[in-house]
Amino acid sequence: MKKITILTLLSLITSMFLFTNAQAAFVPYELETISDVYFGTVDSTDLYLDVIRPIGTAYETPAIIWVHGGGWSAGTRYQEPGSEAYTLASYGYAIVPVDYRLTPTGTLPEQIHDVRGAIRFIRAHAEEYNIDADHIAVLGSSVGGAIAYMTTLTNDDPFYFGEVGGNLDESNEVQAGINFFGSLSVESIGELKPSHRTKLADALDCADVLTLDCAEELEIIDVNLLANAGDAPLYTFHGNADLSVPYTQSVEMSADITALGGISFLKIIPGYDHEISMMNTQIPTLKRFFKKYLGV
Repeated sequence: MKKITILTLLSLITSMFLFTNAQAAFVPYELETISDVYFGTVDSTDLYLDVIRPIGTAYETPAIIWVHGGGWSAGTRYQEPGSEAYTLASYGYAIVPVDYRLTPTGTLPEQIHDVRGAIRFIRAHAEEYNIDADHIAVLGSSVGGAIAYMTTLTNDDPFYFGEVGGNLDESNEVQAGINFFGSLSVESIGELKPSHRTKLADALDCADVLTLDCAEELEIIDVNLLANAGDAPLYTFHGNADLSVPYTQSVEMSADITALGGISFLKIIPGYDHEISMMNTQIPTLKRFFKKYLGV
């Protein structure tokens, strides 16, 4: 059942950012939240999404598919009012938090299939939600960031499409990707904490990512096999105090994408651990990125 809530984020009215060397007060959009929108069933798992959208825009809003973290086996799409998802929506974007199958129910690349199913659904219902179907991005943090980068780099690979939710006449593509500290550099996967390596092995359905047992499965996440010059642009953010996923994973991964002709931006944020709150400090950067690749 759809549940609609109207939220005005008055606490953000004092936010400030730069416009072409001039500082101007930011007045947030009033937001409407459409919750619990069903978009598909797979493996007896019903999948839902929410739409957090600005009210009163003079344009069809770009959509940003929001992919939660949680170590592959946990986490939820639900976003609290006042969270980073709501903050970003108040700048004039439709934020779409989505479900995906968690381990052990789903293993890679099935999580990407679920996200693609949500992308196709949003395109099929773009008019209903006042969304610009030609400008859809994917954003995730931690494991959600990993799913986001894999989605961004596989617009041209049907292995990552799936048929979740149908709408197969709609495009699977995203126009941009944002990865918050979800990078996985296969060459130095041993840098991950043992607990994170175990969770990744579970997501890949193999025993140990440091052994040959997982060699074939690791190809699913390896940017050296995914990236090419035709990919959508990817922006990666990572805190240099991250104790869960070393920021060097992002440095290596971004360099690999660039070497293969892809468009990869990287920003290392001083002092931040494995925490999405860093996004609030990066709104101006995100705005410039979205302006270039999403049109707004």
